[in-house]
Amino acid sequence: MKKVFYITCAAPVGKPDSSSSWHWSAAPGADIGAAMDTGLEWGNTSQLQAVVAELPESTHLVLLLPSEHILLTSVDIPARQAAQIRQAAPFAIEELLACDPARLHVVTRRNPETGKVDIAGIDRKFLKARLDELKALDITPREAYADVSRLGVPEPGTIIISKQNGCDRVLLRWGAHQGTAMSTGLLADWLPLLLQEQTQPALSRLLLDPGKAQQIMSATDFENLPELEVTYRADFHPADPVAGINLLSGEFRPAADVAGQQNWYKPLILAAAALVLFIFTAALGQYRDSLQLDNLNAAIESTFREAFPAVQRIEDPMIQARQQLALLGDAGAGKDGFLTRMNEFAGALKQPAAVQVNSLDYRESRLEVKLHAANIGELEALAESIRRQGGDAALSSASLGEKGVDARLLLTGPGL
Repeated sequence: MKKVFYITCAAPVGKPDSSSSWHWSAAPGADIGAAMDTGLEWGNTSQLQAVVAELPESTHLVLLLPSEHILLTSVDIPARQAAQIRQAAPFAIEELLACDPARLHVVTRRNPETGKVDIAGIDRKFLKARLDELKALDITPREAYADVSRLGVPEPGTIIISKQNGCDRVLLRWGAHQGTAMSTGLLADWLPLLLQEQTQPALSRLLLDPGKAQQIMSATDFENLPELEVTYRADFHPADPVAGINLLSGEFRPAADVAGQQNWYKPLILAAAALVLFIFTAALGQYRDSLQLDNLNAAIESTFREAFPAVQRIEDPMIQARQQLALLGDAGAGKDGFLTRMNEFAGALKQPAAVQVNSLDYRESRLEVKLHAANIGELEALAESIRRQGGDAALSSASLGEKGVDARLLLTGPGL
């Protein structure tokens, strides 16, 4: 059996105290000797370094990161080529984020079972900081995943809630590529929203660990959620290593994985990474990097309260907003919503683009796009292309300036 050792970076809510910033465990059945005689262990950097030093050289190190800091979602993108998927992904991600998309390290893959594109994103600085901490301890993980990936993939219509040992934190997973983590106190507000939005398939079964069920049920009134049938299972963790999206790709790919490549190929990788970054930044526009952190947090909380007035308790607006927006992304699949309008719009854009996208505003099944083009003909051609594909699009306004035409394009759903 493959010798797998999991190193977990503790989330802020998951740290018992300031001296226990890491925890670790071995894969079930992995023979790694006396370095791991018990189950999950907590400790500081020195203790982690001592444990890893005792592992056999063949041990496969896997880094698990707090799911609160990772965007996991699946979207419908009609493109088939990898380059086209990378171009379309930012349009879906932008609506789901509560942070600057330019800071995000994004990994995508086509899911052969669902046909959708699975997307995982994490703040680049956060990931780099965690890897640098381990590098200082001479620890190099080969893979990195969201810690919720360690839960087994639930059956359709089932949500798994697992209480983490030694802290007020739960992991939740309700699909092959849907999951998150949060403090136990947020469950009461968050779970009803998930049940309301998740309709394909609808969630009808709740799976709990019987040894920790009382701690979870005391924080959430499940009697008010009669649509959930509560069942129990003692072990959620699969015997095999996690099978989610590996975040150590692209610029974060381990050096050992690329050591055998020829020298001429390294500049090509850097050029490709720079090109992808340029496409992201060009499509998403210019973002204000000079904003102070306090101003950003205040703006996020204000936007959160306006967008989600039903949530009464706000502990971390950035994380909660990301979770709420992830729900919107899941609900949009297969419906007459944001992703439908975006698919219509993105499918009509030409490459190289003759039309510049300045901003997008989605409200009540209407997507309003502010555009700029050299002439009105380019804009009318774009609207006509959307209509030929079955969409409903029209220019709501247009004004001629010295450098071209600025206009508003309105995409609506059937009957609007």
